[in-house]
Amino acid sequence: MLKVILTCLKYDYNDKSRGYSFEYENFYKTLIKMDGIELLFFDICDFGDKKKREDNNNNLIKLIEKEKPDILLNILYEDQIKKETFLYIKNNTKTILVNWFCDDQWRFESTSIKWCWCFDYCVTTYKKAIVKYKELGYENIIFSQWACNQYNYFKRDIPFKYDVSFVGQPHSNRREIINKLKQKGIEVACFGYGWNEKDPNSSRISQDSMIDVFNSSKINLNLSNSSHLDAPQQIKGRNFEVPACGAFILTSDVEGLSHYYEIGKEVVVYSSFDDMVDKIKYFLINEEKRRTIANAGYIRTIKEHTYENRLNDIFKIVLKDGKDTNKKMDDLFYRFNYKEKADVLSVIFKNAVGKNIGIYGSGDHTTNLIKYYKKLIGDIKFNTYYFDSNSLKWGTEYLGGIIHSPKEIDELNLDRIIISSYEYEEDIFKYLNEITSGINIVKIYNGDKKENLFTD
Repeated sequence: MLKVILTCLKYDYNDKSRGYSFEYENFYKTLIKMDGIELLFFDICDFGDKKKREDNNNNLIKLIEKEKPDILLNILYEDQIKKETFLYIKNNTKTILVNWFCDDQWRFESTSIKWCWCFDYCVTTYKKAIVKYKELGYENIIFSQWACNQYNYFKRDIPFKYDVSFVGQPHSNRREIINKLKQKGIEVACFGYGWNEKDPNSSRISQDSMIDVFNSSKINLNLSNSSHLDAPQQIKGRNFEVPACGAFILTSDVEGLSHYYEIGKEVVVYSSFDDMVDKIKYFLINEEKRRTIANAGYIRTIKEHTYENRLNDIFKIVLKDGKDTNKKMDDLFYRFNYKEKADVLSVIFKNAVGKNIGIYGSGDHTTNLIKYYKKLIGDIKFNTYYFDSNSLKWGTEYLGGIIHSPKEIDELNLDRIIISSYEYEEDIFKYLNEITSGINIVKIYNGDKKENLFTD
């Protein structure tokens, strides 16, 4: 029996009022029915509550240490579970960590390159991302694809209710397309959050109702995800969910779709708005051909494109190859997540080896500054002298050194003194200029207060 823990949002977009999430409906409800799987579920929803978020991070570690699952499968949303939590589990337990990245087409630079190092393996649905991962030094990338949960999506013996339907949100130019279709005499029944502009929630439908819509629509329209109709788009779950219901899908011409379906025989694609109009009109009056294509798509989907198939393939790979033991991953994690910190540290400590370096400040900012120096730059190979304006601290031990009075600065042959303060940098700079002479005073922020780099 394979013990798997699934970590993901239980509720859509971390909002209970929106119902169950895509991840819960598809990954959880597939895994719970798979043979040979003992499933544990960990809901990462925190509903914006910082205390609950912190508790979730601590509780996940405790659960892993108690249950000792073979695999942790995570589906990333935002940072409900911190990178450092996953990194701790990766480095301190035998559990194999796998993350499914959902949007490498557009979130690779902003998200994936920062998070991938926290996991033993990552899954991408974007084939072109594989080369990008490997160029960065991340080798354990698995190419998979969206699919359907055949336990949720299936044929229903119900009559047609809609000529054309669309399920999804009205972002980018979708509303414009629907209006243009209406001008061409094509009415599209639209479902999903936001179609009713006065009451966005009113147009939402449940999972069960959505499956009814698929089954009761002669044509299920799958619109482009882009504001540009002809731009290459990513394959999404809808490409598999509609055929899983034995329903006909007319979808945007997505790059790579032909690897999963025979175009024109199992699914139908449009290449432009005019092509969409022509094909809607054609297949509305050619029922036998429409049903033949829908049935062929159904057979292919149930045979090859279920989440059960995808997950079994992924689990076989990670169990065969085992945990990642390349310690270089930790170094790359810090490099890609803390590049700005590393750049600043490299500048303020440039050519510091063997010299006397003063640091003004003995609070959390300095503690974190030294911590990140050791993580991102390496061992400290210079003499460190700490200073603080609080006389009660003078002579006390701090970070392996002694806190000095600012009056001692000119006596210590310092190469430079670094101001380690976010809030009081300018005040300290003025003060040091008044009490010292001929010493290089280094500011970290230089008046740019966009972000405190050394706060936890």
